[in-house]
Amino acid sequence: LGARLMEQGGLRRVGKYELVRRIGRGGLSIGVEGRHPELDRPVAVKMLSHALIYRRNFAERFRNEGKIIASLDHRNIVQVYDMEEAYATFFIVMELLGGEDLSDIISRRRMDSRETRAILRQVASALDYAHSKGVVHRDVKPSNVNIDTQGQIRLMDFGLAKVIRLEQQLEEDEDIVLGTPYYMSPEQARGTSLDLRTDVYNLGVLAFEMLTGQRPYSGRSKSEVQRKHVEAPVPEPRSILPHIPADLNAFIVRCMQKHPADRFQTCQEVLEFLNRTGTTMELRVETIRLAYDSTATDEVEDAVTRFKEHVRRIPGVEVT
Repeated sequence: LGARLMEQGGLRRVGKYELVRRIGRGGLSIGVEGRHPELDRPVAVKMLSHALIYRRNFAERFRNEGKIIASLDHRNIVQVYDMEEAYATFFIVMELLGGEDLSDIISRRRMDSRETRAILRQVASALDYAHSKGVVHRDVKPSNVNIDTQGQIRLMDFGLAKVIRLEQQLEEDEDIVLGTPYYMSPEQARGTSLDLRTDVYNLGVLAFEMLTGQRPYSGRSKSEVQRKHVEAPVPEPRSILPHIPADLNAFIVRCMQKHPADRFQTCQEVLEFLNRTGTTMELRVETIRLAYDSTATDEVEDAVTRFKEHVRRIPGVEVT
């Protein structure tokens, strides 16, 4: 119904917000670009899918999301402005982000260790703050991390967030396992109780994909991927790319331990680890001087160009 309303032009306004165009769709919702007519401010409007509206717990969870994020005030968490109920569903009005999702960047290239550390620190900072407010995100993945041209990230989509103090009041549908299979913690995959350490696991999976361009587990079905999160050995990113720094390799392996007690216990511990590693690396500078006959100019320039292109593909190396 939501898609038909957008396509047929029947959905033009929600409360005081004018709707402009659809900008995305997730498993639980449809994203629409809107505008506050009085403030002339662009906004993102998130609409709960009508296919789920009659699942009481989904509707309640979606309504809860706006309250959750609106209560969080952190530079690395998307800001919520308002909530509306209309067209027999719910809408959350939030800041319209520029930049692009981390998933789009990863689809084009692997990220080097410097970029990875910077993003991990910001995501961990956002999670640490959310955890201090009693909120567990439960769906940390590249498509939920927005990054702008200055490298600042915003953690998005708290639609699956668990508010610890309200969890007993919000019963989950027994036939649905919350989360995204490729990024699930073992406890999520099993459908057992979880806490903030599930976000630590997701952070390890996020780092694995940023550095290698691959997800740690794959399979022919969602259930096969979920089973691997529970049973398969923790893969080491260095087995894919040997030059990945040892501390980041160790970080990922520790985050992705099967038992929560074996992981970092808080995102504050994650931040302490990231802040004390990768900052004392010895920087080496090599200068290459060439002497050659002018008749070989074209051949030498071609060789230098190919050399630069090859070296630039090595993470952490800059050529000037």
